Amino acid sequence: MTRTAKVWLIVVLVAVVLLLCCVVTLAAGIFLAGVFNVGDVIDVAQGPGSPNVTLANYDRIQVGTTHQEVVAIFGGAGVRTAQIKTVGKWLEFYTWMDTANGQATVVFKEGRVTKKSQNGLR
Repeated sequence: MTRTAKVWLIVVLVAVVLLLCCVVTLAAGIFLAGVFNVGDVIDVAQGPGSPNVTLANYDRIQVGTTHQEVVAIFGGAGVRTAQIKTVGKWLEFYTWMDTANGQATVVFKEGRVTKKSQNGLR
């Protein structure tokens, strides 16, 4: 095998390992919205935040809840921060802000909640 072929083989192997790390990280539930950001804002009419984005309302959201139900619970469409295609299905990441810099991020697959996380909700 030539030196050039060996270098390309190493480059391809490194790329595959990095891709696998990204897939494993996503599967572990760590939100990579900043990495996969498509910048597609759906609704930012909430201004600095919505009084409906509370820990109590966040707890009402369960796996399987529809996007429309989450919008009704939080009182606004939120912001779509990322959209990722995995195995032929789209994952959509939405974020809602409260009035005190807390936030809720919800991941939807085919319009239904698959994962959620929050930071600082009260």
